[in-house]
Amino acid sequence: MKSESIFISRQIAAGMLDVSLRTLENLIATKQLPIRRIGRRVVISRQALEEFARRDHATTTNRVPQEVAE
Repeated sequence: MKSESIFISRQIAAGMLDVSLRTLENLIATKQLPIRRIGRRVVISRQALEEFARRDHATTTNRVPQEVAE
């Protein structure tokens, strides 16, 4: 019986959230997703990833309002 690891890599975490690695890196940089360093590796705890996925998140867009664009 293989148990699930407590920590997962950034690549796997991005896949679990269905976001790009760059988006995941942005979440880490803005402290929305905590990380752990184990030696040179950067890992994310499975629990932190699940908690992040359950939270509500503000949606941001970089669109210019229609009145300004014309």
